[in-house]
Amino acid sequence: MAKSAPLNLEQYGDSLPGEVRSFGGNGFYVDLIPSSAWFANLRAMMPLSQWKALSAYVRRRHHDCCEMCGSDKRLEAHERWSFDEKTQVQKLMRIMCLCKMCHLSVHIGVASQLGFREEVENHIFSMTGWGKNDLAKHLADSRDAWKALSRISWKQDVSIVQNAGLKMHDPDTLRSNIAVKHTALDEERTRSSIQMDEGIGELDLSREIREGYVAILWQNDADRLGGVPLSDALPYIAKHPSEVGEDANQIPLLTFIKAHNKPVTIRGKEHLDEVLKEAPGTARRLIVKSSWADDELIAECFKRAILFSFE
Repeated sequence: MAKSAPLNLEQYGDSLPGEVRSFGGNGFYVDLIPSSAWFANLRAMMPLSQWKALSAYVRRRHHDCCEMCGSDKRLEAHERWSFDEKTQVQKLMRIMCLCKMCHLSVHIGVASQLGFREEVENHIFSMTGWGKNDLAKHLADSRDAWKALSRISWKQDVSIVQNAGLKMHDPDTLRSNIAVKHTALDEERTRSSIQMDEGIGELDLSREIREGYVAILWQNDADRLGGVPLSDALPYIAKHPSEVGEDANQIPLLTFIKAHNKPVTIRGKEHLDEVLKEAPGTARRLIVKSSWADDELIAECFKRAILFSFE
């Protein structure tokens, strides 16, 4: 069997067949990909060798610098799509060379879920001269359109890369790759976030985890300064170890999150006593009536990563 000719993207110069290099311009924007199209991207659609060849071509043709901010650090390929509501076709229009921070910035929703919101916002502000209100308006202006687009099941048109000879996965492999990415993101969110009371949503603690924070039981108002409250009813606080006294009752923040995300509803005082005798090393959160757990019990259980929430 004859070998296929090696992929040669350089023959296309600065644009792939049918690519519109000017599409969307080079200014900052937030790419609010419809949720129904999440992870249906080129990286999931093609074998790794093809993706690497395409990414290298995209970097070379823009002289190894970011098309948005000009940085030459940690460059990546970013896809720009058009979305046609009438045809329900998501068409690849252009592939940009972006630095890591610009790439995270245009995908600010995913960056936020992974715990990089503060770093990304600072990068956006340094690029644009915006403040928080400007960014909030930019996001709000696009949100209604995003909700409408997210109700559509999109068909992908990637003809600009197919016409250049790049090979795509079969549909079953693509669906599998998308499912794996969704699962990985959900697992990362669970590992780094805790679910707050109903209606409040998640508390993302990714930055605190990266900076080595610990969870403590605060004893006085001074303990709360510089910390992140982890409960609105019980004295759980996340703080940097440098701000925590040696005698403080503390556990690693990751351990706290693991415990918090394993809630167990306690049916009565006798049930509580039974649960505390079982598997004492198992991190978990017990949902109890406030009269069933005094301060001494809360402190003792905290050392074993057994937390409490009140009904």
